[in-house]
Amino acid sequence: MTWYLREMGHSAIAFLADRKDPVGGDRDRLEGFMQALTDSGIKNPENHFVPLSKDCAERTDVYNFLCADKKPFTALFFSADYYAAEALAYFQKQGLRIPEDLSIAGFDDNIYAKVVNPSLTTVYQDVFQRGCAAVDMLVKLIKKQPVEKPNVHFPVRLILRDSVARLDCAKRV
Repeated sequence: MTWYLREMGHSAIAFLADRKDPVGGDRDRLEGFMQALTDSGIKNPENHFVPLSKDCAERTDVYNFLCADKKPFTALFFSADYYAAEALAYFQKQGLRIPEDLSIAGFDDNIYAKVVNPSLTTVYQDVFQRGCAAVDMLVKLIKKQPVEKPNVHFPVRLILRDSVARLDCAKRV
């Protein structure tokens, strides 16, 4: 997703996940995001990470900051479609046009990505496949058998929808 956002002309991209120190899949996504920024020549990628709270009021404070007059970012990549859909609705209520004023992308390709307007550009992952792997791992742990791969990576696919705009030269940061 980060490379796609860069191809669309964005350099002021934030990654938003639900902890100051993400774990599991969010950590992998954050590391991939930062590596893609570094590989594309963006300095200080750690300044592009915005932690989100589980508390809705605290997330609203973050969204207020992100839609201030001098928006620090032109594109937001959320670790989950739920947060992306929530933020998209919030920004629209504040008068921002998505994607004309701010591009938003998510991860999961769940129902939230399809029901918001504009529909969400996201990363698809096979949740059923993830669930099966988790059950297999759990069964092995219960049987006290070794788990070969505690961290399993699954193939993903970029789903292009309507929430990301090409950033023209006049808007570039």
